[in-house]
Amino acid sequence: MLSRKACLFSFAPPSLSELKNRIVTRGTETDALIENRMKAAKAEIEMMDAYDYVVENDNIETACDKIKAIVLAEHLKRERVAPRYKKMLEVE
Repeated sequence: MLSRKACLFSFAPPSLSELKNRIVTRGTETDALIENRMKAAKAEIEMMDAYDYVVENDNIETACDKIKAIVLAEHLKRERVAPRYKKMLEVE
């Protein structure tokens, strides 16, 4: 079995309408850029299967908490900790 060291996650908006509202509200993008951003967001959502986790970017604090939970869970995965414990058994 290959050992993969990367954990892939993607950010997703709560909804496409919310994403558009956030972009428009900033007032920094032209209509053409907004349309491009929305197309890119849809393409990223379609690629969701390429990621291990999808973090909904509902608000920054909640998204950060979700990322911390992912990191903790990944560190505790059996395949990551088992070698340490199996080695412990060999020593005794």
